[in-house]
Amino acid sequence: MPTATHYCRNALFSGLTPLEMQDKHPDLWVNENEERGKNLKESEFLQAQLTRLNKDIPFSYVKVTNLKAGKELHKFSN
Repeated sequence: MPTATHYCRNALFSGLTPLEMQDKHPDLWVNENEERGKNLKESEFLQAQLTRLNKDIPFSYVKVTNLKAGKELHKFSN
């Protein structure tokens, strides 16, 4: 399992290694030397994994990036 945060997160959501992500999803993968965000396509990676596994599972993806967003999500989920 890759341990750098952006590699690890994308690997978890995609079910793929970084090389597999780059090969299978060049439209989603961001190389190390690129300046743009590396974890902006997590939802798309997860959807691609579910599709690849033939899982028709509805899901929602909410990225919590700060305490305020976490509190909002918690209020919404109760």
